[in-house]
Amino acid sequence: MPTTETGTGELCGSGGDVWLPDARYGLTIDHADIAGGLPFISGSILNPPPRGFSEWMVGTDAILRLEDGREWLCVLVDGGGALRPRGE
Repeated sequence: MPTTETGTGELCGSGGDVWLPDARYGLTIDHADIAGGLPFISGSILNPPPRGFSEWMVGTDAILRLEDGREWLCVLVDGGGALRPRGE
């Protein structure tokens, strides 16, 4: 059964440049069906910039730093803040 997680963190580019310092996020974590498998994570930024993320950011690798210090390596899917795992 999937779990959800929300919080406030920081969305950065893969080079470490901060795109959104107070990023409110929502994540859905679908746990692996097989023992030892990796969970599938999807998410979104709940407070994207008023005009959306810049076109050059869309489709690029990003890092979402969660409020508890964990980091999720992801891809910014669209200007509205949808996120998916890298390599998907």
